[in-house]
Formats: sequence, structure tokens, C-alpha cells
Amino acid sequence: MSTTNHQVLAAPSYSARSGRSLWRDLSAYWILGLCNNYGYVVMLSAAHDIIGQFHYDDLSDHDDAIGKGRHCHIVSTGAILLADILPSLFVKIIMPFFPFWVHFRIALAVCFSAAGFLLVGFASFKWMALLGVVVTSASSGIGETTFLGYSSNFNKQV
Repeated sequence: MSTTNHQVLAAPSYSARSGRSLWRDLSAYWILGLCNNYGYVVMLSAAHDIIGQFHYDDLSDHDDAIGKGRHCHIVSTGAILLADILPSLFVKIIMPFFPFWVHFRIALAVCFSAAGFLLVGFASFKWMALLGVVVTSASSGIGETTFLGYSSNFNKQV
């Protein structure tokens, strides 16, 4: 009498499923990271232009020894850089103490990001532009802490 063992698989093996889901998770987190950091990077890159849109009242020309003019602003681009870094840092420090409602946090990050871009884009005064940068920075901090905490639910290689 011969004995044969038959193995029936109802679903693909775990390694095949984990390979597909790993790439799905990696690509999703890559796209979400790009979207989350987009506003942060744009505000850093456009610091001179954000301040420069209010050149009517504080722009002065200074000629150097060669004779080329340079434009100086009373509020330097450092104000934009600080407004883009400090709120995000503050949000990253306090966010772990709030409930982990993923959908609410992501909706809040999206709304903050949109509001920040609109504030900077339609700013009539410097304080409006700085407030827009602060709101966009807070959006980046909210998104980063949310996605980092949420990554514990996925494959460890993500």
C-alpha cells in the first residue's frame, strides 16, 4: 500500500503574498512621503520669493564694490526658514500625546496644507505669508507623525 501526501493550498504562500504587499506598501509610503513633504520643501525653496513678493515697502538697493546691485529685505529669508522648521518640530513633539485617529489626522494634514498654500499664494501682508508657512509646516509634522505611527501596522521592511 502506497501512501501519498497531498498538500492543498487555498491561498498563495505567505512569501508570495508578502512580496506583493511589500512592494505595494513601499510604493504607497513613498508616494505619501512625497505628498507630505511637498509643502515643507516648497516653502523652504521659495523662501526668497515669499519674502520678495512684499518688495514694495522694504526693498532697498545696495551697490557693492563691483557695481552690481543686490536687493535686501528687512525681513530675511531666515524668518521663512524658522517658520517652516519650528512648527513642524513642535507638532512632532506633542502629537504622540493625542489620540491616534488616522483618518482625522490625515484630513487635518490635507486641510492645513491646502490652507497654507492658499494663505501664502494670496497673502496681502507679510504676516499672512508667514502664517501660511507655519500652517504648512504644521501639516507636514502632523502627516509625518501619523504615517510613522501607522507604519507599525505594516510589513517591518517598510
